Amino acid sequence: VMDKFFFFAASIVAAMCLSACKSEEQNQVMALRLDQTSIELVKGESQQLEATVVPADENAEIRWFSEDEAYVTVDQNGLVTAVALKTEEDLENSDDEDKTLAVSVFAQYEGGAAECEVTVLPLEPKGLKIVPNQTTMRYGEQVLLTVEYEPEDVDIKDVEWSTSNASVAKVKDGVVTAKGYGGCDIIVSYGRIEARAYIFVTQ
Repeated sequence: VMDKFFFFAASIVAAMCLSACKSEEQNQVMALRLDQTSIELVKGESQQLEATVVPADENAEIRWFSEDEAYVTVDQNGLVTAVALKTEEDLENSDDEDKTLAVSVFAQYEGGAAECEVTVLPLEPKGLKIVPNQTTMRYGEQVLLTVEYEPEDVDIKDVEWSTSNASVAKVKDGVVTAKGYGGCDIIVSYGRIEARAYIFVTQ
């Protein structure tokens, strides 16, 4: 009888321990971590974010979403893409209390969430072209030249205009004025990138 009593008592203790262990496992706080908490991407660029569940869970289904998909998107595999440049003017027109140029991307799992701030950098010109690239003018005449950018959706259009011979033609903001007779180049440049248009002035 005594042996049965001790066996019964041991069984109760073991059951209590097992129950406590299960309860402790169930009460573990799930956390989510990202390999990056802030990144910078040029408009059009993409970067993969990696999310880790703590404690490890191979079957974890992580949801991804962007604070504002007009500027930054993220797919359900964590691939972040910079869509558009957020400007100071956008902040002025925004009702958000947290006025920042960064857009947050979130990873979410049952017991936690993680955030990465994404700042979109401006897309700079890789090539320039003046239209038209050859023009004949009369003395005193004015012609407006325009610039085509490569790629077309650049954010920076801060180019400089110059002339190879100011006695033939001068230029300001793309407006060419014929000042003398002969030919010269009108030059538009951004850093080391430039394009030329030939101007010929006749009587």
